[in-house]
Formats: sequence, C-alpha cells, structure tokens
Amino acid sequence: MMGEVPPGSFHRREAARFLRLAELTRDPSLKQKLRRIAASHERIALQLQAAEAAIPAQGNGQRVVESYRLFFIEVGHFAATHDFEAETDVAALAVAYSLQEACSDFYDHFELWQGSRVIARSADRRGPKRLPHLAEITAQMQERVLQTEELLLESRQAIAGSRKLLASTAQLREELARRR
Repeated sequence: MMGEVPPGSFHRREAARFLRLAELTRDPSLKQKLRRIAASHERIALQLQAAEAAIPAQGNGQRVVESYRLFFIEVGHFAATHDFEAETDVAALAVAYSLQEACSDFYDHFELWQGSRVIARSADRRGPKRLPHLAEITAQMQERVLQTEELLLESRQAIAGSRKLLASTAQLREELARRR
C-alpha cells in the first residue's frame, strides 16, 4: 500500500529497488525479469510526472529549470536512472552526453526524457550528433555535470564503481578549481 507517499515517488523508489535486486542476483533470467519490473515502474512514474506537468505553471519572469531523467542502458535494457535539472533541452543533452562518456565503462547508451517526452536516445542514428566536448560548454554546465557525477559516485548504484566516472570527476574538479 502506498500510504502517504506520492504515487510518482513510490514508483521511482520501487524502480530503484528492483534495479538493486537485479544487480544482486546471479540468475540471468531473474535479473532480466527484475529489470523489466523496474522499467515498468519507471514508465508509470514518467506518466504520472507528465500528468503533473500538464497543469499550467505560474510565470514569474524567472528562468524555468526543468527536470530531466537520464536512463543508462546496458545490453538493450535500462540499468540505472538519474534525475537532474537543466534550463534547456540542449543543456540537458550536454549533461547526458558528458555523463554517458564518463560512465561508458558501465553503460553502452542512454535515453534522456523530460516527463513523457523523449529528448534523445544515444543509440538512435537519426538523433542528435555528439555535442561539443565538455571543455567547450559553459562553466555553469560544467558545474552541473560535476555535481551530477559526484551524486552518482555517492550513490549505491553499480555506477558508483565506474573508474571512468571517478577519473572524469577528478579531472573536471581540477579544471573548475583552476578557473576559480
């Protein structure tokens, strides 16, 4: 029973729980079933988020920060998710490509979503081409990528063990410290 927990939060939490269970099992068949259940919970959470987003927001003249969800994909299925905020789809894409590059030792591709809208699938040849290298994007976006990489490293997901992610985070931290 969901109780007082908002339905979207419940389904996101359940998706994360089933992904953790999938990481722990050694049985390939069970692992696949658990990942499918996690993907179902993620889809439900996205549908609920889209329904909430359909309610018009009050404009106050300030720049709107949107929520995005990045799905990391390994061998054709969702393996991990990460939520973050960005001002535009292009900024979110820059974060997504930077994170995918940093985590490529664990995950093959990604899907970037905003609510129920798919922004990009890295495996889609018709999709956006690689974005400018991290060094070519704004310092503000680099800060956001660094914060996101640090959150992933602190998470209890398998991605926290990525050597490429650790190296990328250290390099970005040094670059930003030099600029300050």
